[in-house]
Order: sequence, then C-alpha cells, then structure tokens
Amino acid sequence: MIYDDTGKLILEKSYNQYISVAYKFDLPIIILTPTWRANPERLNLAGFKNKNVNADCFRFLSKIRNNYGNYSKKIFIGGLIRCKDDAYKTEEALSSEEAYIFHKSQVKFLTEAGVDFLIATGLPLFSEALKITKIMEKS
Repeated sequence: MIYDDTGKLILEKSYNQYISVAYKFDLPIIILTPTWRANPERLNLAGFKNKNVNADCFRFLSKIRNNYGNYSKKIFIGGLIRCKDDAYKTEEALSSEEAYIFHKSQVKFLTEAGVDFLIATGLPLFSEALKITKIMEKS
C-alpha cells in the first residue's frame, strides 16, 4: 500500500489516529512496519523483487513520526516479521535451517533501515521463533 497513493493515505490516516490518542495523553507509543508479509518470497510473487519494501515501510513511518516534533521521541517503530505460511498450521513451520534462510534478509533490511526494534509475531513453532531470535541477536 505504500506504493499506491490511495493506500498510502489510508495507512497514514490509520497510523496518525493511533498516534494522536497517545499524543493526547502524552504517552509513548509503539507502531509496527506494515511488513508482516514482506519477505523475499512474497515480494517476488507481488512483483517487488527490486524494491526494498521493508526499508521503504520504515521510511514511510519515520516520516509520519517526524511530523510530531518533540513528541516524536515517544514514538517507537518496530520492524514486523511473521512466519512464512499459516501460523495455525504447525506442519507448515520452517525448520531452524529453513527459518534462517527465509528470515535473514528481512531482518537485515529492517535493521539497516533503522527500526528501533524488531518483533516477530504469529509463529507456529518455537524452533522458528528461536531461529528468528538468533538472527535478530546478530543484527
């Protein structure tokens, strides 16, 4: 959606609504990059092979954050990673070796972009979560 003008406006409005609530009460807020399916396999299928979608999503959120002046110090951007397939089907979970190969580049792109932290959600098995954690640890 960040490459589509209408999609970008929808996302921007959504993020700003959440941030405005935190801003109103002077509370910190965590926002996550819209990258839960921005892994190399899906990006290739969607025709975004030559774009750094993960970094572009961070830059999109960073611009939103920068619009909040001094309050921007209370807005934290997390790089969101998710499993390859269906999180509710443990038989589709990746082995440790597969998880390393599959998630390594997304972690790298988000880290290099400058996210404040990384987060992995919706993982079907501990083995995949553990391997992602090890990748994150090295980043």
